[in-house]
Amino acid sequence: KATVSVLYCTTLCKMTKIIVATFTLLGLMFELSVGEIDSSILQRSKKENRFVSMGCWGGEKNSKRRQKEVADQMKDLVKKYDVSYSIAAGDNFYRKGIGSVDDPRWDDGWGNLYPKIPFLAALGNHDYRGNIWAQVNKTFTDSNQLAPNQPRWNLPYPYYEKIMGDVHWFILDTVLLERCEVNPRGTKLWHDRCWDKYKQLEWLSEKLSSSDSDWKIVVGHFPMFANGPHVNHPWLRKILCPLFEEHGVSMYINADNHYLQYSLHNDIWYVNAGGGAGYMKHTAKDKGFKMDETNIWHHFGDGLFFHVIVDDRMFVHAVGPDGTFLTKFEVKARKSAPKAILSHSNSQKLDTVVKATLPDVSSAPVRQLDPTTPPQPVDSAHLSIVLVLPVAVIAAILAIKKFRFGTWSKQHSN
Repeated sequence: KATVSVLYCTTLCKMTKIIVATFTLLGLMFELSVGEIDSSILQRSKKENRFVSMGCWGGEKNSKRRQKEVADQMKDLVKKYDVSYSIAAGDNFYRKGIGSVDDPRWDDGWGNLYPKIPFLAALGNHDYRGNIWAQVNKTFTDSNQLAPNQPRWNLPYPYYEKIMGDVHWFILDTVLLERCEVNPRGTKLWHDRCWDKYKQLEWLSEKLSSSDSDWKIVVGHFPMFANGPHVNHPWLRKILCPLFEEHGVSMYINADNHYLQYSLHNDIWYVNAGGGAGYMKHTAKDKGFKMDETNIWHHFGDGLFFHVIVDDRMFVHAVGPDGTFLTKFEVKARKSAPKAILSHSNSQKLDTVVKATLPDVSSAPVRQLDPTTPPQPVDSAHLSIVLVLPVAVIAAILAIKKFRFGTWSKQHSN
């Protein structure tokens, strides 16, 4: 009996290894299918319509290695796909911002790490712990110019607009919005902290309503539809969502949470691009983490998003620090019209983190990228199952037969 038990355990362990190896292989095959970029998209897109987005990237000493990995991937994307510029969604310099336009961290934490392309920056809560006007004034320094009137670091005011290619960008100062919203109006604290007297909201409404761009994208550091642990501010939803829905905003890019995620609410994409690796990682164990009902995909890891626009479609890839393309989704420009339907790579909301070696097949990416036809689900994942799964089943059957024959032989030899 003891011999039979040992044989049973040995066979069970072999079967487990076979199954694990099979699904690992399936995961790798699936990953490769996600990582393929349709060359026709790049051929049809203009250089100025290719950009990356990230946030929470301004690394302190303990995060330099991780930050450099993400920065190197940005360099690779620029080199391989001719990326035009980067969106920096705040927390540009951990943990206490930056002191002046001559602070050494401009070189150590940004200039010498990242590719020499324009950065459109927003302010985060950690930036407010330093001198935010140093980040503003950096825009106008001579050493910051890539060419005449083409600054590499773009932050001409704590909130501003800029047109890049086909995109009309609206960069918000959500920290300032919070100060104006949560402090009682008319008090000394409100006058001291809400230094623009809430003109930003009026400015945004006016600029959005006057824009005739098909692509309107808003950037702010604070999230509205993310999984935490940082809060989705109800007051921020209340003041911004109606404006977005009324004026045809297609996407809101934020950071604050240190991972990658995208959500969908009322036909608007909310992209949490906080994988810049400037500080500690967030996980589901963090206090305050809660799966938001709008969540479509999230990944607890560093990385950035790579965006390519072709006419009225945007193709977005999530890229890990090792160059892995984790998932992709497709957006259609809203053009101020409601219910401009769009497609995404996940047909279901995920209850667990997508792992690199064993992705959830519900996150199958869009493969049909022709904007003239409806997107179709990827076929390679199904093909992988058809090819690999029978092998695992046959191996398991053979292992069971071997176990039974060994048991029968042992019994009859005794």
